Amino acid sequence: MHHFWQRAHAALHLTVIECLIHSPHATAALPLLAVNKHLRRLAIDSLLSCYALPSARRVPREVVRLSLSLTNPYAPPSVRDDPRFVCQQDDATKLPFHRQPVELYLSELDASSLVCTFKAKNQESAFLRWTCSYAYENHWRQLTAHVPESFSVTPTGWFRPAEPNETGLNGQMLAATPACYPSPLPCFFPEIPENPGAIIQSFDELLPNGWRISYRARRLDWIPEMLEVKSFAASASSRAIIVTVPAYCKVISLKIPFIDLFVAPDRLHDCPWADRPPQPSLTMPRRR
Repeated sequence: MHHFWQRAHAALHLTVIECLIHSPHATAALPLLAVNKHLRRLAIDSLLSCYALPSARRVPREVVRLSLSLTNPYAPPSVRDDPRFVCQQDDATKLPFHRQPVELYLSELDASSLVCTFKAKNQESAFLRWTCSYAYENHWRQLTAHVPESFSVTPTGWFRPAEPNETGLNGQMLAATPACYPSPLPCFFPEIPENPGAIIQSFDELLPNGWRISYRARRLDWIPEMLEVKSFAASASSRAIIVTVPAYCKVISLKIPFIDLFVAPDRLHDCPWADRPPQPSLTMPRRR
């Protein structure tokens, strides 16, 4: 039996690894990382292929999705803030243009540190778009405050379909640790410049979960007509004027440790939701 693990049987090893990856989930191949260097290399290559860039011959099984977070910063998270709702492709396709998520695919792997670099499929699909709220003393004074946006970063390889006897959420379970919950909190807070039209660039910025992101963010100038329109917050009892202007963030690259692609690093043992989970017989309304 020990001859099975020799390099001469590499083709058979690949067949076994592929079976593990596809049944029931890719995390079934993770224990092979501790067997020997040969199987470790084969398992890593096969697992990373799940996040490979789509091509004519290959459709990726997993992606890393950046999406606008709707979590209320002043209240506990709700069920709908769970990443198992956020990362669903069906939900993403029904979002308006300015809230479309960004999907990243594997670009390269650092063999020494096993840190994976992810990039968008092309330049056009690398942009996050949203509107920022700014508070001014009046239309012609400098910016006094602005409300930033936050984004969730979710590798879809964290999840697997729930079995009939399991209590999942949105039909999904954490694949590596089914008894835990993924963190519903956002982890990316792009900085937006105060001056109209200015650009901010950040390279290898450290995120709260230990990942690193490089991005370029810009606040787009509002049209001149907006300066002539009285804001809803402008009144005799209010000094500040609230205006909203569009902004965008181009995601240049995202660096994630290999193991974090399949095992959520910020998983929780206790339920983080403030409200009750949805019943299987009920249909939750979609948040817009």
